[in-house]
Amino acid sequence: MLTQSLQEAVNQAQIDFVGVPLVELQSGKLVGFEVVPRWSTPAGDWLSGPELAAAADRAGVDLRLAHMSLEEASTWLDHLPDDSFVLVGFPSPALLDPDAWEGIEREDARSAKFRRRLWLDLPMDAITATNAQTRFSAFTQREIGIVVRDPVLTPRSMAALSTFPRAGLRIPCDFVHSFLHEQSAAALTRALLQIARDLGLLTLAEGIDETATLVALARSGCRLGTGALFGPPQSRDEGIELARAASSYGERGFFDAAESAHAAPWHNDLAKQVRSEQE
Repeated sequence: MLTQSLQEAVNQAQIDFVGVPLVELQSGKLVGFEVVPRWSTPAGDWLSGPELAAAADRAGVDLRLAHMSLEEASTWLDHLPDDSFVLVGFPSPALLDPDAWEGIEREDARSAKFRRRLWLDLPMDAITATNAQTRFSAFTQREIGIVVRDPVLTPRSMAALSTFPRAGLRIPCDFVHSFLHEQSAAALTRALLQIARDLGLLTLAEGIDETATLVALARSGCRLGTGALFGPPQSRDEGIELARAASSYGERGFFDAAESAHAAPWHNDLAKQVRSEQE
């Protein structure tokens, strides 16, 4: 039942896309969005992220959904400020399939809009797959980045990741939520951040919902973050409006711009909290 419903939703283009703000933790500046496909099941539950990728794989629509996600990311990039980037939040190996890029690569070849502005969210096993390096070579030429979730710290996996010039590690929600409360989670998170620094990798913490956690992660060297602290997921129009407002504020950053944007109910004193705790 679930498989058939998902097949119908993909075939009828009934997949919802939202943009999750990506924020630079040190400055509070909005730098882009994670464009995430999500699907409302017949029971009314939302599936996204790894759960949607797994369901799409079982339903045989992962390739089609990867193509839809890349098309949506391309549309966001058409309208976002030139210094904003997009992370495709569909962690599926199907993003590496050339068929998922049909038509999109030709468009990028004409405009080069993906150059240094497009990142792909990928599971770790996609990085070490036999045929992955061929696709990574093409991504390298076009300066497309990858962010790996649930990293497996083996010499083979880290070697594969470190050879990619634009790569990053995703710090899982469980680590982020426990960072201030559990010594083991804090130690593991700091270890991941140190490995990323040693290998020159981008770091992205997901699920930040407290100012104290943001400050602690920023002080520990984490570069980017997502989470409820930065507001709810945005529709395309809302996200573009917010990004343009943030761009116009320059170094004053995301929090100041969010106060004047009409896209979401931002907390007006959030910027002051972050700055006071960083001082």
